[in-house]
Amino acid sequence: MSADFHLLLFCWVVMAYSSRLGYIILILDWNTPFHIYCCQFRAELVSLRSERDKAVLEADFARDRLNGFTAELEHQRKETNSISLRNAELMHLIVDYERRLREDSDSKQALEENSRNLLMEVSVLKGQKEILVKSENRALDEVRDLTERVHRLQVFFLIDT
Repeated sequence: MSADFHLLLFCWVVMAYSSRLGYIILILDWNTPFHIYCCQFRAELVSLRSERDKAVLEADFARDRLNGFTAELEHQRKETNSISLRNAELMHLIVDYERRLREDSDSKQALEENSRNLLMEVSVLKGQKEILVKSENRALDEVRDLTERVHRLQVFFLIDT
């Protein structure tokens, strides 16, 4: 028999399970008091439990943060959707205002063209009015001259007769 086998005969083999490390095989020596191993094993167990509790707390914290981020994301998504809807409404209003502006601009151009035509017509009518006033004045002058001539002729015929 080998020396290792003899050593194994005088030792205890203890198996313990840790979720983090897998299986741990402890070889205990007969000469070391068992309570020392128990204390070491208990300390390791306490350490593993605290690590597990810490990991659970970290997982809970991470889950809470994830839930917070998810809620914030949902809030931002709703806000983005409402902003998009408002943007669509405003774009529709802008398109309507642009259409009205084009219509008003076209109407303004038509009115300006009509105004120019009317100004030209007024100018022509003023010219015709001046011509009519001059013609009327000439006609009045002629009527006055003719009336004076008729009076003179009547006076001349009255005197002659």
